[in-house]
Amino acid sequence: MTIVYESDHYIIRSHWGDNDSEYIISSFPGVRPIERSNGSFLGAVLAKEFDIPWIGIIPKTDGWYRDGDYIQALSAMKSWIDIRKSSMSKNSVKSIAYGISMGGYAVIKYSRFLKFDYVLAYAPQWSIDPQESLHYSHFKGFYQNFMRYMGITAEDVSGTIYVFFDPHEGPDVSELECLKSRFKVNEIPVCYAGHLVAECLKGRAQFKRILENIDNYVSLTLVVSVIRRYNIYNIKGVVERSAKRFPNLAMKAIFSGRARKSGFFETFFIKDVDQSWDLGTTFLKYGHVEKAFELFSYTKSENKISITKPALISTHGEFLCYEPSSGKLHQTVKQQVLNGSYVIHVDKNKLLVDTPQFPDAIEINIGRVNNNYFLMSDSLFASPVANGSVAMVKHLSPVEEFKILAPSSEDNACIERYTNLVLFNPPLDDIFQKLDGQYSCIWLSTWMNEYLCFNRFMGEFTQTINKKMSNKTIVYLRGNSLFIDGLFGYIHLDADLCIIGERCFIRKHNKFVSIRENGTEMLIDALGEWEQFSIRKIIIENKDNTIPPRKKGFLNYLRSFLK
Repeated sequence: MTIVYESDHYIIRSHWGDNDSEYIISSFPGVRPIERSNGSFLGAVLAKEFDIPWIGIIPKTDGWYRDGDYIQALSAMKSWIDIRKSSMSKNSVKSIAYGISMGGYAVIKYSRFLKFDYVLAYAPQWSIDPQESLHYSHFKGFYQNFMRYMGITAEDVSGTIYVFFDPHEGPDVSELECLKSRFKVNEIPVCYAGHLVAECLKGRAQFKRILENIDNYVSLTLVVSVIRRYNIYNIKGVVERSAKRFPNLAMKAIFSGRARKSGFFETFFIKDVDQSWDLGTTFLKYGHVEKAFELFSYTKSENKISITKPALISTHGEFLCYEPSSGKLHQTVKQQVLNGSYVIHVDKNKLLVDTPQFPDAIEINIGRVNNNYFLMSDSLFASPVANGSVAMVKHLSPVEEFKILAPSSEDNACIERYTNLVLFNPPLDDIFQKLDGQYSCIWLSTWMNEYLCFNRFMGEFTQTINKKMSNKTIVYLRGNSLFIDGLFGYIHLDADLCIIGERCFIRKHNKFVSIRENGTEMLIDALGEWEQFSIRKIIIENKDNTIPPRKKGFLNYLRSFLK
């Protein structure tokens, strides 16, 4: 492995490979690539396995290959490709680009500059510039000013473009539509892969089959379909998608012949405990507590906890615990209790720990959000962290919600006798309401006819500029509460509302929120025209496009696991 180029923004490594190879491959990884720290490049294992001439660029920042000295870095790649191609014995060497997500954008964007013959783009973006790309994207939070007008044009493109995508992953489908409207794209569907399409196609033999069929679009599509059907990550995706609606079939699929033949069961339940735990927490997320604990039972040791009273379980599949000596909340680790901690039991509106030293109730408030529960102390919410600890945070999101586990299925059937808990706020329904066959959302607009937003980093209200907004900062109105869309779900803002007809006022720290002409927040004592917000019902498309459409095909596909 040789370093071809290095700067503050990029490092390029290469493998010289066999002179008789039919291919030269260039690779571009996605965001936060592991290659930044392991001294390698994307596809290095494949390059050595098949001795293919290969060059890989590794970005040191997540700038979509648009920041810093990207022109110099790409020129260095181009020079290496030209030199290597001229030194090879075959006249018809194929120059192939391989990119994932952010890298998928780059291999298409620079395909003409680097003279690629074939482009393998896995879940690429067309643009993350919010002024260009108006659809929802997972990555617009990465946007920086130097990415302005970064959209791929027909003049950027050369060669045969293959885009691998999950047709059920809404944001990626939107990106594909943007690409297709500007130049010719060959679609390769990889169903139930989510955004991590490359995970469902990886493997040495699998990659070789893709290369062997790169000249034929139809055969490549068929090959990819076969590869992903027996890929363990694709099977995991099918199980996760079915957990909400078809939990019984999902459980049967986990233990099916296809799952065992693919190595899914061995990998996720024997070799990789964390992966099996993730599947269990997926069932837990959708309320299938018994199914979740059936999966957890395959990963726990002999010292497993015996639950004799209703207990709270976190989104990580761990029991909530209490440490009397420090007065702190904890979680179990793979359902093993840490030394000095005790599992917390629920009794109506109280939390109890069964120890002689601490027989009384724990002084912490408990409330309910739909069928889940949250803990609150000094205006802070208990937030379970994956490493077994519990933090206290200001905002309530799905991560802070606990489910209740009763000792037996009989207790689960009449769980209400354990959960007659105080409601601190109205149940959090879906923010989106279906009205007249379309999805509607209630927003607020300021006196300047801009939409009200919230800056999470500053903790302040702000507004859009010329109606341009970030998906994650827009403020939604539901009942008498305000929400923003966070990474793990909707976040309840700590602000009081006074609604009068189609207008409302916002109180914060016992003062009124006023949006000034420059769009910043000011807290004032008096109430005037500038402090009035108008209620707007906006008809929009369903933002959560990641939910697969309800088609009979998916159910039939899930049943095919059991044959």
